[in-house]
Amino acid sequence: MHSASSPRRPFSSTISLWLLIISAILFWTPTVGQCGRSSTRGIMRRVRAIQAKQKQKSVQTLQAELSAAQNALSQAETEFSSASPALQAAKSELDTAKERVDAKEKELHDAMKKHHELEAQLMASQTPDSPVGKAQTQLNAAEVDLDAQVHRILSLPPHTNAVTEADRAQEWLELSDSQKHRLKEDASYHAAFEKVEAMRTHLAEQRKLLFENDPGWKASHDERQGLSQDLKALEENRKTAAMEVAVNLKKVKAAQAMMVNAQQVIMISTSQLKALGASPKTPAKK
Repeated sequence: MHSASSPRRPFSSTISLWLLIISAILFWTPTVGQCGRSSTRGIMRRVRAIQAKQKQKSVQTLQAELSAAQNALSQAETEFSSASPALQAAKSELDTAKERVDAKEKELHDAMKKHHELEAQLMASQTPDSPVGKAQTQLNAAEVDLDAQVHRILSLPPHTNAVTEADRAQEWLELSDSQKHRLKEDASYHAAFEKVEAMRTHLAEQRKLLFENDPGWKASHDERQGLSQDLKALEENRKTAAMEVAVNLKKVKAAQAMMVNAQQVIMISTSQLKALGASPKTPAKK
């Protein structure tokens, strides 16, 4: 009797099936490896392209910064070349203006000294009977009366020697506040004080008339006034020269600062460009 199990495949059929599978594997494996290598090469090409683009952008940025710094340096050098001579000229003008002021001040000082000496000579030449002499006598009498009122009101001992203006000023400084208040409240003191002030005004008027009627004094006065006007004009010139120095000094310092900043940018940009393998471009000479 025959068995009920399924019939076996022939041995030759089995061998053929395995050969087919092995062939398929051998054919497929190189294809997968080849595709993998091709994909990796594509990725690397894209990475290198991105890197090259970034490098190009960095080079362009650095070159733009370098060009701007080179232009700024050229402009700063031009401004410095213009401002430096102007500064030296302004300093020279200021020195000259100072010398002129100093010379005019000395000239005016000498003129004032001679003028005061002339006034002293004119006053010394006045006799007691002259208008100035009489005014001086009246003032002296009024001051003596004022001194007497002060000593009487405050119960002070009388002066033993002639009293000068310096003596009266010192005496007033040595009075206490209460003593000064007593004097201000006393009518006789006020009357004597007002008399002194009136006599001083009268003496000043007589001095003025004496001086103005003297040809020598008038010429000296006019000379002093002219020198004062000249000095005022020279001082204005000195101020103008000083302002000119300040303006040009500011320009020089600004140009120097611009040059330093531009040189620093040029140095840094050049170094970075060289590090990227690029050659820094220099501006074309005009």
